[in-house]
Amino acid sequence: MCASCTRLSEALDRFRQRAGDLVLPDGEPCHGDDSLLWAPKGRANLVTGHRRNSVTGNAYCERQLAGPNPGAPNQCAPCRHHWEEAEVVRQTYTLPHMRTQAAGWENRTLDVFDDRASSLRSGVAYTLSGCAEVHFVVAVADRGGESHTDLLVYLPAEDRVADVRIRRDRLVAIQRPGSSPVSNRVTL
Repeated sequence: MCASCTRLSEALDRFRQRAGDLVLPDGEPCHGDDSLLWAPKGRANLVTGHRRNSVTGNAYCERQLAGPNPGAPNQCAPCRHHWEEAEVVRQTYTLPHMRTQAAGWENRTLDVFDDRASSLRSGVAYTLSGCAEVHFVVAVADRGGESHTDLLVYLPAEDRVADVRIRRDRLVAIQRPGSSPVSNRVTL
């Protein structure tokens, strides 16, 4: 071996020996903060925060949002009104429906596979590193040009419906109902 290959081989051997000591950073927080207010895009009043609709990615008052605005002391009145209406629907219809779905999930045959978060669709469940809880996907807002996918999920351990924002390229373990085998028999 030449001197360059020998040095490279030694460096790789040292790296392999130290690799056991390396610690990967924790993943991003899993569940969204329902009380977080957001700032609108462009020049705007930063004193008034907006509620974010995870299904559309915009504020409930339909303004485009730039990012979180946790210091906003006031809340946009139209956002609050529409959010309260959406919360009533979540509590009255979505939550009981998802409880039923989750209860029957354990009795089903499931296909489990690893894929990126961008492949999540409503009707599947997933888990990810850093959070052992199963997330049942209610709705997905995947705007192709963005780096994140916004989800509305049911969390059975907390018995609530929550907004989740996850990086599109994050690896998740997806569970979906298994496909029933198709019979090839012909009945005469």
